[in-house]
Amino acid sequence: MRCATCGQELEPDSRFCGSCGAHVPEGGAAPAGAGLKDRPAQPPAPPPPGAALRSPWLIVAGVLIGVLLFGAAAAAAVVILRNASAAEQTRSTTTAAPPQVVVEESPSAGPAPAPSREAPGPTAADSWSRQDSWTAETLIQVACPDATNVWAVGYGGTVLATADGGATWDAQDANTSLDLFGVAFSDISSGLAVGEDGTVVATQDGGQTWIKQSSGATQSLYGVALPDSQTGCAVGRGGTILLTGDGGAT
Repeated sequence: MRCATCGQELEPDSRFCGSCGAHVPEGGAAPAGAGLKDRPAQPPAPPPPGAALRSPWLIVAGVLIGVLLFGAAAAAAVVILRNASAAEQTRSTTTAAPPQVVVEESPSAGPAPAPSREAPGPTAADSWSRQDSWTAETLIQVACPDATNVWAVGYGGTVLATADGGATWDAQDANTSLDLFGVAFSDISSGLAVGEDGTVVATQDGGQTWIKQSSGATQSLYGVALPDSQTGCAVGRGGTILLTGDGGAT
């Protein structure tokens, strides 16, 4: 038998329910199942806080993640397709046969001329010929006021002159035994020669006579220019520069 109040199983001779303490009337407790109908139904447990709010957000988050993954996959597919297309175009360009160029001969063009068998003309190197200077001294500088008159100077006060373009050379007395390094003529008569230890010699008659001049320099002179019979310039060792406006007289 059971308790009429709580439905607990009771001993046959029990007077109180050991569970709820209800008095068991004489004659026995209520039959099994008695009293259970009078008990109110237990309400269902409420859902945990936030459960109702969590479900929609989870659905939205899942949808967004799916959209993002789909977009990334689509972008990757586009990149792969573009790279494949570019590679195919490159392969087609490199493997394409080059265009053939057809050269049509003009009907009026004649046969190519045969190469000339004539000997080539003289070159600048072939036009030099050795001349006899009649001296063993080293020659340093030359001056050519025209095509036929030439003067050459060198070691030991050497001065050579030609009036026939070098066919014959004549030695001239420079009035010095010092080395001469430079010579200049403004015409076939007026000339200057410079050299060792500031040496300067001048001529007004084409070298028939050379007159020693005082340059005031002790350094050797290596170059001279004479644009006209009166104006001259000489340069030399140690930055030496000499000028004259009267043909070297002063």
